[in-house]
Amino acid sequence: LDPDDVTVSNGDDDTSSVTVVPFNSLQTSEDGGTATFEVSIGAQPSHDVVISLYSDDLGEGTVLPAELTFTHDGFTEVKTVAITGVDDDDVDGDQSFTIVLEPVVSNDPYYNNLNPTDVTVTNLDDDVLADTGDSDLDTDTDTDTHTGWTWDSDTGLYGTCKGNCGGTSDGI
Repeated sequence: LDPDDVTVSNGDDDTSSVTVVPFNSLQTSEDGGTATFEVSIGAQPSHDVVISLYSDDLGEGTVLPAELTFTHDGFTEVKTVAITGVDDDDVDGDQSFTIVLEPVVSNDPYYNNLNPTDVTVTNLDDDVLADTGDSDLDTDTDTDTHTGWTWDSDTGLYGTCKGNCGGTSDGI
């Protein structure tokens, strides 16, 4: 007996994708506090998948590693990325910055040029205004409402007197 031939098709349901978790609400701090996120890919690539990363503001945070590589055999490995806050010595409040994930570079046409989601980070400020004991700094106007001295956010010092200053800037 010769049974009829059967045609079989095996559909590929794997999707070439890059997943970044989490990609927002991360926090670092100026005292070296860190945060992490994870990157994975969705399907086995025919060639290495390479993603370069960088911080868009090195004055607020750094990222390691600077490059992730997913191989044909190791594609299921989830990669952890570390972000470290940088101390800038400025009383500038909490500052946002972005970890940029560049488009994928790969000889696999299904992955090449995929653009992963960038990661938003807030670096928590650890710098505070010096309390002189005789002032109440109004941070909305950068003016010391009790003494009239103005705050220079570039230098972190009180500067020019505006109004009744009640003394000199020496020692303030």
